[in-house]
Amino acid sequence: MIKAASITEDAAMPMQIAVDYYGDPERALVSNYKNEVALMYREKWQEYDAMLVAPHLGLPVCMIHGKQSFAVNSGLAFYDSVATSKDKKSLHWIDTLPHTDFYDNPSAITEIGGILSDHFHKYL
Repeated sequence: MIKAASITEDAAMPMQIAVDYYGDPERALVSNYKNEVALMYREKWQEYDAMLVAPHLGLPVCMIHGKQSFAVNSGLAFYDSVATSKDKKSLHWIDTLPHTDFYDNPSAITEIGGILSDHFHKYL
């Protein structure tokens, strides 16, 4: 096992933002949470390539990403590679929030919920 989030030890998420989020009892640090992860996760995680799927997606796509989130350039490359016609895909940038606010920040959830609601009403 290694730490899930740490900036001082080997960890799956060696970033201060992850330490702040997963160490906060008001957010992710719940009673049954252990700050650890099985080291073997890395093997499958490193093999995973979401870009292989993008050219095969032909259904309507709504992508929401943050300019302060992880993997901004990869997210944009994925969106650009999605095969869905331009009139049936949309990319929404949330500029002001860090990555972990997408998990539990009420204003972010409200904004994202509105975007997704519009998308699903249009295509479902």
